[in-house]
Amino acid sequence: MKHAMGLGHQVGNQVTLSYRKEAFTRIKERNAQRIQESIRKGKVKAIFNSIPTEFKESSVILDVNGKQEEIPNDYVWIFAGGEPPWLS
Repeated sequence: MKHAMGLGHQVGNQVTLSYRKEAFTRIKERNAQRIQESIRKGKVKAIFNSIPTEFKESSVILDVNGKQEEIPNDYVWIFAGGEPPWLS
């Protein structure tokens, strides 16, 4: 989440965060507030219930609630796993 927020605040960036669940889970309260503020300000767009299924040269295909959605893309960062916030 922190990376998406940081990238979203850089001039010229448009950041889309694909999240596989319907809401953020296992997230520290401070980060939850910060990401919601970034979304509200339009710095980050979150697409919930989405799973990337294909990466193309200039786009990404997401499965969003069973429907295919293609979004333009220059770069992909994948953050999977890690230490749960209650352990840090």
